[in-house]
Amino acid sequence: RINEQQNQWFPNWFGRFGFSYQNDAFKKALFYRLGADFTYYSSYNSLNYNPIYHNFQFNQTSNLELGNYPIISLYAITRIQTVDIFFKYEHWNEWIILPNINKRYETISQYPIQPARFRFGFQWKFWN
Repeated sequence: RINEQQNQWFPNWFGRFGFSYQNDAFKKALFYRLGADFTYYSSYNSLNYNPIYHNFQFNQTSNLELGNYPIISLYAITRIQTVDIFFKYEHWNEWIILPNINKRYETISQYPIQPARFRFGFQWKFWN
């Protein structure tokens, strides 16, 4: 009986997959890596997040089904001599409409999922 209830509140399947391609360019003066990360979990009935109490609660009366939605991130990493630069666009598929796949962009009821965003950074090493 407990296992049936756990399967109801948590995804039965969760997968994370990534791939990348890397190479040198300009006579090995530039190194680069292009890649993508995929995350997917099956549908499940959600926990509820209560922002007033800052905790998660089981809501037995709610049958809100979440999940069954992929999260895809794209990234590029480059190295030019002593400078490393990265660019990452996380959850880019938030803007794509997927009819009959998922109507809500959240992993826990009333607790929003990270929105699509662009991140970048660099590291400069001051030696040869």
